[in-house]
Amino acid sequence: MNNSKYPFLFIYMSLVFLFSACNFPSFSAVRGDGVRIISPLDGARLSLGDSVEIISEVSASGGGSVQHLNVNSQLYRSDTFTAELTAGSVYQPWVPPAPGEYILQVIVETHGGDKLISVPVTVYVDESKGETPTPTETQTTPTATATVTPTATSETTTATAEINLNCRVGPSYDHGTIDGLRQGETSPIVGVNSQRTWGLIEGPHSPTRCWVPLDYTIIVGDISRLLVHSAPPPEPGPTKKVDPTKTPTKTPGGPTTP
Repeated sequence: MNNSKYPFLFIYMSLVFLFSACNFPSFSAVRGDGVRIISPLDGARLSLGDSVEIISEVSASGGGSVQHLNVNSQLYRSDTFTAELTAGSVYQPWVPPAPGEYILQVIVETHGGDKLISVPVTVYVDESKGETPTPTETQTTPTATATVTPTATSETTTATAEINLNCRVGPSYDHGTIDGLRQGETSPIVGVNSQRTWGLIEGPHSPTRCWVPLDYTIIVGDISRLLVHSAPPPEPGPTKKVDPTKTPTKTPGGPTTP
C-alpha cells in the first residue's frame, strides 16, 4: 500500500497500534460502567468531629462485589455487598481525624475481576464550624496511621442490614423511627439491649444514634462484650411487631423496612 495516498488511514492505524500496545489502566472494561463520588463535593469544607457520609453512585454490569474507600491513597474501609450490585448508591461513613486537606477516592471490584475507580475528590476539614483554616492547616497531610480505621479483624463490632431497616428511638417496634439502615449498609454497633436482640448503632444518615433489630443484620464482631444501654419507654399505643417484608415506610435515610 502506498502510504502517501492514504495519509489519514495510515495515521489512524498507527494510533490504534500504539494504544493497544500500552498497558493503560482503564476505568472499566464495559462501556457505561463506572463509579463516582456525589457527596461530599470536590472542594467541600467539613468540620472536625463530624461523621461524613461518603455517597457514591455505582454502575457495574459485571456485578459489584466489594467497594473500597481510600483516604489520601490509604485504605480506610472495605465494604462487601451482601447481594450483587449492578447499579445503585453506596454509603460509607468517614470521620476526619484532624484538620487538613484530604483526598477521597472509591474503588469497586466486580465479580468479573474489573476495577471501577472514581475521580478523586478533595475536601478540607476545619477545626470547627465556620472557622477558616490557615494555609498551614489545609496543607497538612495526616499520617497513614491516622487515616486507616480498624478492619473486620479489630475489636469494632458492626451490623450490615440484610433488608431495609427502620432505625428507632428505642429497642422495640413501639418506638418511633428516626433514621434508616438500607440493605447492604454497615454501621458500628455501640451497645445492645439486655436481651441482645436490638443493637444501638451510629446513625447511618444523621448524627443521632438509633436502634435496629439484630435478627435482620449480619453481625461482624462479638456483641457479648458490648455494654447494655437503657432506652426511653415505648410510645403509648397497641403493641404490634411489624412484618419487615410487608410494611414499607419512608424515613430521612430513604425507604426502609421494618
